Amino acid sequence: MGRIHSLVGGLSHAMLRARRLGGLRGGPARARLLTPKRRSEIARQGARARWGLTA
Repeated sequence: MGRIHSLVGGLSHAMLRARRLGGLRGGPARARLLTPKRRSEIARQGARARWGLTA
């Protein structure tokens, strides 16, 4: 018989672990490639989307 994998929201724990690891590595790598000005633009865009702020 095969092993029974528990699912969380349709994803196995192994899949969730791999997804988190990718984010932990990818976020800092992306930040290194962006200029401070571009990071600021992205943050400003996120704030507008989150709180409905305008220019």
